[in-house]
Amino acid sequence: MKLISNKILSITCSLLLLCGVSSCYDTVLEYEDTTVINSSDGSVSSDTLSTSQEAEFMLRTVQTQVVSAAVHLYQMQYTLHIIDYAGYMSIPHSFDGNMYSSFMFYDSYAFGQTEALEKLAPNAIPIINSGKKLGIEPLSALASVLFSYSIYQNLVTYGPVPYSDFRALKEQRPLTYEKQSDVFKTLFIELQKADSTLEAYQRNPTAELDKKIEGVNYISEDKITSATDIVKHWRKFTNSMILRLAMTVVNVPDFNVNGKTAQTLAEEAVTRGILQPGDPQVGLRSGADGPVKAHHPLYLIANSWVDARLNATLHNIMKRTNHPALTAWFAPNNGRLVSKFNKVHNSGEKIMSMRSGTYLSNSSLASNNYILFSKFVDLAFAAKPVTLFKVEEALFLQAEGALRGWNMGGTAQSFYEAGIQESFTKNDFSGYSDYMAWRGAGDMTVSGDFLYEDPYDPDNDLTSDEKANYYFMLNNGWGGIDTNPYTSVTADKEKEYYLEKIMTQKWLALFPMSLVAWTDIRRTGYPKLLPAVYGAYGEADGSISDELTIRRIPFATGGVDEAKSDFTSTGVPNLDAETTGSVRGDMQGTRLWWDVEKTSNF
Repeated sequence: MKLISNKILSITCSLLLLCGVSSCYDTVLEYEDTTVINSSDGSVSSDTLSTSQEAEFMLRTVQTQVVSAAVHLYQMQYTLHIIDYAGYMSIPHSFDGNMYSSFMFYDSYAFGQTEALEKLAPNAIPIINSGKKLGIEPLSALASVLFSYSIYQNLVTYGPVPYSDFRALKEQRPLTYEKQSDVFKTLFIELQKADSTLEAYQRNPTAELDKKIEGVNYISEDKITSATDIVKHWRKFTNSMILRLAMTVVNVPDFNVNGKTAQTLAEEAVTRGILQPGDPQVGLRSGADGPVKAHHPLYLIANSWVDARLNATLHNIMKRTNHPALTAWFAPNNGRLVSKFNKVHNSGEKIMSMRSGTYLSNSSLASNNYILFSKFVDLAFAAKPVTLFKVEEALFLQAEGALRGWNMGGTAQSFYEAGIQESFTKNDFSGYSDYMAWRGAGDMTVSGDFLYEDPYDPDNDLTSDEKANYYFMLNNGWGGIDTNPYTSVTADKEKEYYLEKIMTQKWLALFPMSLVAWTDIRRTGYPKLLPAVYGAYGEADGSISDELTIRRIPFATGGVDEAKSDFTSTGVPNLDAETTGSVRGDMQGTRLWWDVEKTSNF
C-alpha cells in the first residue's frame, strides 16, 4: 500500500533528530520499503506473486514487521506512549520539547501501529492472494494470521481501521475507515480460515512445502525446526489469537460471529489447540544470528538511547509481590542524583522509577535527572525474544475464561498457577513456591518500602488522599487480603477479586507486551495502576482525568495532511457510533467499541 510511501524517509530523518545524543545508530536502510513499485506511476506492481520464492522471502520479512524488529519503529509502536499507559516504563525526557508528558499527543510519534501496517500489508497481501495460484496455501495462511495481528493492533490502539482498503492494497485516496465491530468479526473469520487451512495441510503434507515451511519460520524462537512441529505451533498461535480476540470483546452485549458468541469462539479455539506449558514463545529470537540481528529493541531504547525508564506501577507491584524480575532486570540509579531539595542519592543507591505523566522539561539530556532512573541491568533482558504471543498469556486467558464459566479445560486456579509457573520457567527465575506463598503487602500493615516516592521531585510522591485510598496496594479495591496465593475472600466480591489477581499476574508475565497489557487494563480496570502525577492531564487533550484515564491514541496523519480527511469523514463518525462513553470525537478519552463503560466485569 503506497498511499503514504513518500513519508518514510522524512519520518526516519525526524526520528534520527529526535534521538539527539541518544546513540541512535540505525540508518535510513532500516526503513527501506520492500514493496515492488512501478517506476512509471508509483503503484504497486501486483497483488499476486509469480513464484513461491517471492512468497518465502516476503513472509520472512512480514514476521519481523508485526511487532517490529526495527528499533525505531518498535519505539513508535510502543515506547513513546503505550508502554507508559500500561504502567511498564516511561519516557524520561521531552524529545526536544515534543512531549512534555507521556499524555501529550504528538502526531509523528503516534503513527507507529499504522506505519507498521503500511509496511506489512504490501508484503503480506500478495502472499495471501497467491496461495492457490502457486500451491502455497499454508504460507498464505501464515501471512493471513500476521496481517490479522497487525489489524488487531490498530483496532485496539486507534479504533476504526480501513481494513478493506488495506486488504485490497488500495492505491488512491480516500481510505474508508470501517466500524470496529465489523472488522473484529472479519478477523475471527480470517483466523479460523487460516487455522482450517493449516489443519488441512497437516492431513496431507508434501515434502516440497515442508521444506518451504521450515525455511520461512521465524516466530518459534528457532526452537522447533520440523515442518510438522512448525505448523502445529502456528496453529496454536492462531487459536490463541482467537482466544485473545474473544476476551477483548467479552463485555460487548450480544456480540456474535455468525451466531457464535465470544464464549463459543473461545471454547472452540481451546478445543482446536492453543499454546501450552513448555511450548516455545511466539516471537523472534534476538541476537546476531537471529532475525532481530541485535539486542531486544526495548533494551536498546532504554540502555543505548536513554529513551525509557522503569515506571512506578511496575516497580511498585513487583516490590509488593516480591517478584524476582525487579532486581534481575532493573538496575539502581546509574549516576549521582541531587533532588530538587538538594538531597543526594549516590550512584547505584536504589531502584528508581517514574510515575506516569511526570512533567519533562525541555532541558538537555546532560542536565536531565530522570535519565538517571532505573534502566535494565547490563545485558539483562537484551537477549529476550521479540514476542507476539506468550504461552503465559494463553494460560491466563484460560484462567479468566474459567472464572467466567467458560469451558477452558481446567479451573481458574490451575491456569493462574500454571501461568505464573510458566513465566518463572521461561525467565529462569527460581523461588516459585516462595513466590506463591508471599503475602507481604496484603495485610494493610505495609511498610514505607511499598509506598512510591520520586527521588528527584517529592512533589510527585503519592498524596495523602492516594495513600488513604490504598493506591499502593495490590488488591486495593477489596481491603486486607493476601497477594500472590489464589485464596478465597468474601463470596460477594469473589469473582472481581479473582479477576484482579489473574489480571495482575498476567500483566507481570506479559512484560514488555504493552499494547496487550493496556488493552486488558482498559477492558477490566486491572491491575490498578498508580495514578498519574498531579496535573499530568494538563498536557493531554482535555478529555481524560483520574476518573477516565486514557482510552485510545487519536488518529495520526504520519505527516500526510490528506490522511486527516479520511479519518475525519469515516473514522471519527464510526468511532462515535460505537462508543459507550460520554466522550466523543477523535479524543484520548473516547472509549473504543469493545471498551464498554460498566460498573462491574461480571
